[in-house]
Amino acid sequence: MNITLIFFLGFIVSLVGVIPPGLLNMTAAKISLKEGFTRGIMFSIGACIIVLIQTLIAVIFARYLTKHPDVVNVLQRVALVIFILISLYFFFIAKGDGDVSDEKIPEVRSKKSRFFQGMLMSALNMFPIPFQAYMSVTLASFGWLTFEHTDIFAYVFGSAMGSFVMLYMYMVFFDKIESTSFKSRKKHESIYRWNYSNCCSCDLNSCDKRFLMKPETLRFFDRVYEVVKQIPYGKVTNYGAIARYLGAAKSARIVGYAMNASHNMDDVPAHRVVNRNGLLTGKFHFDGTNLMEQLLESEGVEVKNNQVQNLDTYYWDPTQALGELDA
Repeated sequence: MNITLIFFLGFIVSLVGVIPPGLLNMTAAKISLKEGFTRGIMFSIGACIIVLIQTLIAVIFARYLTKHPDVVNVLQRVALVIFILISLYFFFIAKGDGDVSDEKIPEVRSKKSRFFQGMLMSALNMFPIPFQAYMSVTLASFGWLTFEHTDIFAYVFGSAMGSFVMLYMYMVFFDKIESTSFKSRKKHESIYRWNYSNCCSCDLNSCDKRFLMKPETLRFFDRVYEVVKQIPYGKVTNYGAIARYLGAAKSARIVGYAMNASHNMDDVPAHRVVNRNGLLTGKFHFDGTNLMEQLLESEGVEVKNNQVQNLDTYYWDPTQALGELDA
């Protein structure tokens, strides 16, 4: 059979086998994000060298099994069950173990160290041997794979290349996610700074401004916005309620600053946040004198003299609606 086709069979089989999130692909993604793409590549090369050896062992074992047909059916069933169970484990049970957003910064290692780490972690993962043995026997049963030396080496090298490509795709995928998240944070930060330098200079002293420019304050703003996005249509809440929900009961004033900085963000319904008495204290930060009042009235909220009437009717408590926030 054409060795190019056999190469691609090995490539596709291995590519599919590495798709479920597991130890190797998630570690490669973490290393790439934390230490750079080059070290992620070195880790992947080390891992794929072991995959090549494991696949060679699996194919040789499969060749032996084809000469003993009485055990082939048993092997196929057992290997398929193992593959399904491991895939279910990675998809539904262990998916949280590979969280690449872990804020703990690992020790930066050399390229050589990452290469050998890839080899070690791949060697500890014995799953490719039964999987590839099963697939080799199955392909051979269809006549797509013979066990001649040229076919074996074409299949083995295709398998190693398929594993490497999938590890590479994981690194690129998570790099794209991280890049998008970074751009979003930078965009929001620039909006905050523009708003405070242009809209709030008359309200804040220099000490306040320095505090509000700190990264931790800007991250608190992001948490405030996530809560505000949850306020239902036709409901209102207050600054103190949001602060209490976020575990910062004395930070109602900072919540107010966050609202003042949000009016260039179309997805943040800042008009639904009033003070504890229902007064529209943030109205002056909206375009137009009565825009905040008009937005609330368009949602059915009764407003009179810049104050929400029958506040209890429209009040939304984030702690009751969203539950206690995890620490």
